Amino acid sequence: MNRLMKENLWYVVCGDEERPTEGAAAQKDHDEKQNRALTLIAASINDKLVCEISQCRSGTEAWNRLEDKCHSSAELTTIKLKEQLYKAKLPEGGDLGDHLNQIEDLFLKLAQLNVDHSEKEVVLTTMNSLNNSYRPFVSNVLARHKDNLPEFKELCDMLLEEEAKKHSGRGLDPASIVGGKATR
Repeated sequence: MNRLMKENLWYVVCGDEERPTEGAAAQKDHDEKQNRALTLIAASINDKLVCEISQCRSGTEAWNRLEDKCHSSAELTTIKLKEQLYKAKLPEGGDLGDHLNQIEDLFLKLAQLNVDHSEKEVVLTTMNSLNNSYRPFVSNVLARHKDNLPEFKELCDMLLEEEAKKHSGRGLDPASIVGGKATR
């Protein structure tokens, strides 16, 4: 879009300047701008996307086709990320810190795609992703915080503390379990 703006072609591509209905010279000028915009767009994208616009006759048509392609690609990515998120499970004996980082990463990627989620959804999804050995912990958190669930960072701290208690006989501390990365 920046290059289109520099060349004063964006207003043609976005539809602010429509093709004149009268005047051959004005129509020709508009058509030339559309062709320059189409050429500029094609030169600015990778070869796989050039195939997507190869049949387009104007910069506006090419832009709209690419926009539709990217929008549906973002939707597909959203579906894949949500599937990974809801299938995520901490395996028995798995690394809790890595698991918390994975959950956080998936939510951050969804946020980058402008997929809204509440803090409550993050916390409940995280608790649901824990293995059966954490069921008493989850029940305790839900009972103690039924009206006001902890935030994700607080839940992570609570989980790491619980994990440290489980491993206290081995002398591990929470920082060594998570590597200090599971923060929000």
